Amino acid sequence: NDYSDVQNFNYKLDIDDGVESTAKLFSSCSNFNQTVTIPNSVTNCAEMFSSCSNFNQTVSIPDSVTNCYDMFLYCENFNQPIHIPNSATNCDMMFYCCKKFNQSVTIPEGVTRCSALFTQCEMFNSEVTLHNSITECSQLFYRCYNFNRPFNIPDSVTGDISYDSWGMGGCSGMFMDCNNLNSPITLGNNVKVMTNMFSGCTKFNQPVNIPESVVFAEDSFKDCTSFKQNITFGKNIRNLYNAFRNCKNLGGCSIFINNANMNVANYATAYMLRDTNLSTNVYVYCNNLSVVNATNSLSVIGQSISWSTITNGYYNYLYHIVLLRNYSEETGIIP
Repeated sequence: NDYSDVQNFNYKLDIDDGVESTAKLFSSCSNFNQTVTIPNSVTNCAEMFSSCSNFNQTVSIPDSVTNCYDMFLYCENFNQPIHIPNSATNCDMMFYCCKKFNQSVTIPEGVTRCSALFTQCEMFNSEVTLHNSITECSQLFYRCYNFNRPFNIPDSVTGDISYDSWGMGGCSGMFMDCNNLNSPITLGNNVKVMTNMFSGCTKFNQPVNIPESVVFAEDSFKDCTSFKQNITFGKNIRNLYNAFRNCKNLGGCSIFINNANMNVANYATAYMLRDTNLSTNVYVYCNNLSVVNATNSLSVIGQSISWSTITNGYYNYLYHIVLLRNYSEETGIIP
C-alpha cells in the first residue's frame, strides 16, 4: 500500500530554504507532474525525479547544486529545456531513458563525469557541448537511435587501462547502437579506451582518426555494416578483439596496426574480422611478424582457415583477407 501511495503522489510540494539535499525526493512517483522550485541551499539533486514517468515540467537547477546524478532517470515523458549550473560536477545518467527528451544541452566546465547522460534517449538529436573538464563520457549516447550530429570529444577524456586485457570508461560504448549516426566524430588526443564505441552503428561510414593514445578498441566497430574506411591504430594499441566483426562492407580497405608489442597470446586480435563475409580483399598491415603469421590465423578470423604464403605475408582466398607483416609507418605501402 505504501508503494502504491508513492506511485499515485501528484501534489505540489514546497521545499524549505535551508534544505541541502533533495535526493530521491520524488523517486518512483510515476504519476507526479507538478511544478517544483529548488531552493538555492540545495547541493544534491541525485535521483530527485527518478522514475517519475509522467513528469514533464520546467525545472530550474540553482547554482548551488553539484550532484545531478540520475536526476531525471526514467522520466520517459520529460522534454523540457534544462540549464545545468556551473557548480555541477557529476551528471552521470542525468537523462537516462528520457525517451522523449530532445533539447540542446551544454555541459559546464566544472563537470567531470557525464557517463550514460543520454542513454536510451530515443528521440534525442540535439546539440551537445562538452568542455575540457570531462574525463568520463562512456555510453554518452548509447541507444540514442535518432542521434546524427557531428561531435567533438575533448582532450580531457581518457579511460581506465589498469586491466591487462580490456579497458573501462573513456569513450566506451559512447555511440553504441546509434543506428542513424553517420556524422563526423573527432576523438580527443588522449582517449585510451574506445571499447564498443561505434558498435551497432549500422549507417556509420565516416573517416575516424584514432589517436595514438588508444589502448583498448575491442568491439569498436562491431556490426558497423556500412563502414568502409581505411583506419590506423597507433603504437599503444593493445586489444582489437572483435573490432570489425560483421563489417560486411570493409572490402578494399586497409587496417594499419603500428604496435610492435601487441600480445597475440591474450587474443589481442581475436575475431577482429569474423563474420565480415568479404567479396573483395581487406588488407591488414602490421609492423611485426608475431602479430600476423599462419599460426596466429585463429586470432584474426576466429576459426581455422588455410593461408597461402605471399611476399611479406599471407593471403586467404576464401575470406579475402591479406595479412602483411613488417609494416612501418615510414615505409608502408597501400596496395
